[in-house]
Amino acid sequence: MIVLCLGAAAIVTSRLGATYEAQAELLVTPAPLYDAGLVGLDLIRDSGDEVRTMQTAASVVHSPRTAARAARALGGSTSVDQLLDDTEVDVVGQSNVLAVNVRASEAQEAARLANTFAKAALEDRRDLLVRDINQAVGSLAARRAASLKSADARAADLLADRIATLEDIKASGRDPTLSLTSAASVPNEPTGIPRALIFVVALLVGIGIAIATALALDALSTRLGSEAELEKLFPFPVLARVPVVRQRRGAQLVPWKMPSDAIETFHTLAAQLEWRASRVESLDWSTTSALTLCVTSPNTGDGKTTTTAALAVALSQAGHTVIAIDCDLRQPALHSAFGLTSRDAIGELLAANDRLEDHLVTVPDFPDVHVLTALSGDAGAITDLPLRLPHLLTQARERATVVLLDAPPLGEVGDAIRFRDGVDNYLLVARLGTTRRTGLQAARDLLSSVNLLPIGIVVNATSHSPRPAVHPFAEPAALSDWSLPRTWAERPSH
Repeated sequence: MIVLCLGAAAIVTSRLGATYEAQAELLVTPAPLYDAGLVGLDLIRDSGDEVRTMQTAASVVHSPRTAARAARALGGSTSVDQLLDDTEVDVVGQSNVLAVNVRASEAQEAARLANTFAKAALEDRRDLLVRDINQAVGSLAARRAASLKSADARAADLLADRIATLEDIKASGRDPTLSLTSAASVPNEPTGIPRALIFVVALLVGIGIAIATALALDALSTRLGSEAELEKLFPFPVLARVPVVRQRRGAQLVPWKMPSDAIETFHTLAAQLEWRASRVESLDWSTTSALTLCVTSPNTGDGKTTTTAALAVALSQAGHTVIAIDCDLRQPALHSAFGLTSRDAIGELLAANDRLEDHLVTVPDFPDVHVLTALSGDAGAITDLPLRLPHLLTQARERATVVLLDAPPLGEVGDAIRFRDGVDNYLLVARLGTTRRTGLQAARDLLSSVNLLPIGIVVNATSHSPRPAVHPFAEPAALSDWSLPRTWAERPSH
């Protein structure tokens, strides 16, 4: 927006160009409204209202007659209409002075036009006056001759005095009510708004529009914009902040191809889970118990599947055997997150009632990560999965120390809640700029309605630098059991 405003300012200044304005001044000396010696002459008269008198004088000067005379004096280089448009005649304050202002693209041309226009006004008034005087003198001379013939010497003398007064005015060569007091000089600087000021104003306008637009978009946006907003709507511990991971179009994002800072974030998340699992005595990873975690999100596209895959790899590198199960039968994508070929392993398992280990796929280069993939299931498979899941998880716990379920988005469908009897806890994944507020609120309300307290949140696409976990974590040797309260009633105060 700022660039657009500056670009518009550049276009405007380039098209406007420089404009110079020159000013000539004319003095108005109104003649008395009633003067026997000036009867019949077209002069600027004193109407008794100074403002009205000066407005009349201005209209007399700024007239097509004056413009036409000035245009002829300029040799036809400027049209009458153009000259009228470029010229303004204004009263200077409360004085009897008229300012003849003319605009032009060059300084010298502006001065020349102003002086020519002022001179044309004076010459036009002079010519009109000479015409009127000639007519008046002719009439008076005839009347004087008649008076002399009738031997009326007194009347003949009065008429002779009037004729002499008119001849004196004519001899002066100008209209006694209008005179030039100041010729126009060449202006030193162009008029109008300086170009620098135009760019400054454009910059400020651009900044203002950008801020207003940002505020409007933020107010109208339905998506989560900041971590502070996330914590306000869903006040649970943020266990990991995953930085923005950029990938080439069409490239497959798998955990081992992530940037180092993102990989370290998932190692921190794995350590968080290990520490939290060591707080009570309900889980013993040294025997046959396993941590079962349901990974879900408010909306599709929040990154829960990628989080599940990256967390599985991080836990395996910490010494755990991990089984990841794709429970999102509406939009299964866990195989893609591991770079595996799609296969309806979970559908085959449910249909044939086989053993779990016969359908697991081991991730290449990560022998401790096993995946139960899926394809889009029908309504029957979606309904059947929660019923069969406890038995499936019992087999998974016999083989792994950590079982991760990639569940459907909790803010869109409630499938993940139906898994609650078979899992130890829930991990919520949100993505700034993608997660919808309504989806987050729906997930929060749904968890609250069944009195489930998630272990925490993973925030994707954050601008924060990766930070340590919200609590210190123990060394791997201290791992023994799974520990967080799972209900809202047991939720600790912060």
